[in-house]
Amino acid sequence: MRPLTQAASLSDLAKERAWPLPPTAQVYHKVGGVFSFDRLRAAAMARSESEDTYERLAVRRLVEDMVSEQAG
Repeated sequence: MRPLTQAASLSDLAKERAWPLPPTAQVYHKVGGVFSFDRLRAAAMARSESEDTYERLAVRRLVEDMVSEQAG
């Protein structure tokens, strides 16, 4: 399931840019590798085990922002 978490973002990006999906996914993942988004998201998710509701919400929003930035 983990590889499918970005499927909606990739599909939306490909449709928005009128690009075929495979090259869109390649560019998306290449950008993610250059900026280490996967590593940053993993580090943020490790913090999401907090008992503080607001801290968990902030981490979740941070991860969502990183996904949005990567697609941008």
